[in-house]
Amino acid sequence: MVAVLDADCALCHVVWAALAGRAGAAVRVVALVDHTDGFDTYPDAELIADPAARAEVFEGYAPTVLRLDAAGTVVERTFVDAETDLSDLSGPFRSPAMSEPASES
Repeated sequence: MVAVLDADCALCHVVWAALAGRAGAAVRVVALVDHTDGFDTYPDAELIADPAARAEVFEGYAPTVLRLDAAGTVVERTFVDAETDLSDLSGPFRSPAMSEPASES
């Protein structure tokens, strides 16, 4: 899971805390930020200040959360606003195939 965040955005800091708190063996959480000032650090989450990498995935809005598959392909993108349920974002990763309803025979 990659969060594209802006250090000057208050909501970005809230999103980072929600996602980073769920990082661990089953879910890798990385934040790409413009600079790390003001962001808390978490033992199992990576905070990367790389303006060039951030620019590559920035779509004009932060915070944005990208879910990636094992190959690094973006499979889901969420533009987070104040109404977004952050518990949905930090839930367990489900690939599109896993989240489709089972077909009836």
